[in-house]
Amino acid sequence: MARNRMRALADPIVDVMSVSPDGQWLAVQASTAVDGVQRPVVLYPLHGRGPTIALCASCFVSWLPAVPGLQIRFGSVSDANERRTYILPIPAGQLLPAVFTGNRLVSESEVARAPGVRVVSQGFVSFGPDPDTFVYTKTTVHRNLFRIPLD
Repeated sequence: MARNRMRALADPIVDVMSVSPDGQWLAVQASTAVDGVQRPVVLYPLHGRGPTIALCASCFVSWLPAVPGLQIRFGSVSDANERRTYILPIPAGQLLPAVFTGNRLVSESEVARAPGVRVVSQGFVSFGPDPDTFVYTKTTVHRNLFRIPLD
C-alpha cells in the first residue's frame, strides 16, 4: 500500500498545539529560540506557504471551534487555578487577532489589553460550540491537618 507522505515541517518542534481552521497553519512550541526565548510558540505554514510567525512565550494557543477567535493561556497546567484564559476575536479574513503583528513574541499584559478581549478566570479551559460554553478542571487538595494516625 503506497502512501503519499510528506514532511509537514522542515524544523524539529517540541509540541503541537493546534491547527488553524483553514488547515494551513500549525501552532507549535518551537525547538529554536526566538528573541532569546527558548521554546516559544510559533505558527508554521503547512505546505511551505509563508513565513513562520512568532506568537508568545510560555503559552498555549488554539483556535475556537465554532467562532472566529483564538484562546490564549499563559503558564502551565500545574498553576491553572491561578491563571486566566484570554479569548481574542479574529477579524474577518484574518488568521490572527491584531495584537499579533510585527512577528514578535507578545506578553500576557499585551493580550490582556487587546481590543475585544474576553477573560475567563480559569487557566485550563475547553470550549464548546461558543465562547460562553466551556468546562474546566478544578482541583482541591485535602490533607490530614490534625495529624491523626491513619494506621
